[in-house]
Amino acid sequence: MFRITLVTLVTTLAACASDPSEEAVLQQEVTAPAGCKAIAAIARPIAAPQFHDPALQQTAGRLSLRIDRGDVREGTIVATIAGRSADGTLLGNHDVLFPHAGFRTRNDLVVATPTSDPCVFGATTELYVVEGSGPLAGLTGTLHGAGTVDFCGGEGRVAISGFLCAP
Repeated sequence: MFRITLVTLVTTLAACASDPSEEAVLQQEVTAPAGCKAIAAIARPIAAPQFHDPALQQTAGRLSLRIDRGDVREGTIVATIAGRSADGTLLGNHDVLFPHAGFRTRNDLVVATPTSDPCVFGATTELYVVEGSGPLAGLTGTLHGAGTVDFCGGEGRVAISGFLCAP
């Protein structure tokens, strides 16, 4: 059964393979431009129907995130459908939560593509970070994601990367 849904995704690091291990993503050497922090993460989303509209999905899951060259944090990522753009692309919002740190995104572009498994969708997204806290306070930017989400209850996998910068 096909359902359009939001995914908690983001991008592979350019130097990693299409399915990098958490260790490879979290250890990848990336140098951020001045005034920016490099972000690399692996999300493990689990999909669930939205409470207000069961035809839509939302995701929540574990997240391992590295800031720059060594600040690795374990936390949670929550994504929900916010609507559709004028061309029909799904729009989503994400909350990334860690003890004493995190960030929020708004109106992220989300593309979910069916695979040969009716439960699993390929997913790509552009995450537009609008605010952060802790070591990410005052930083904004775009993160990119790519991976899979299982809408039948299994755990997905999404690699996330990009830079968050001071305005």
